[in-house]
Amino acid sequence: MLCETPDIHLVVTDVEMPRLGGFGLTERIRREPRFASIPVIALTSLADEESIRLGLSAGVNEYQVKMNKPVLLESVARLIASRPSKKQS
Repeated sequence: MLCETPDIHLVVTDVEMPRLGGFGLTERIRREPRFASIPVIALTSLADEESIRLGLSAGVNEYQVKMNKPVLLESVARLIASRPSKKQS
């Protein structure tokens, strides 16, 4: 999907997706040099310390527990605003 849409500014993924999972997706994104700087927000119902540690070690920028929409929207806005625009690069 990323290869087909190169102008992505942010990835929001569910940690508990079938097969690959959100952490696996994040690891793949981080291995691709052209996508490595894209911010990733992981959404999950898992709020335990081990899950958070796994997410951060996979390379997620933000780890959000589902059902906290205001915090999620703040994270999305902050991460998009912090990325340099294509015109500045």
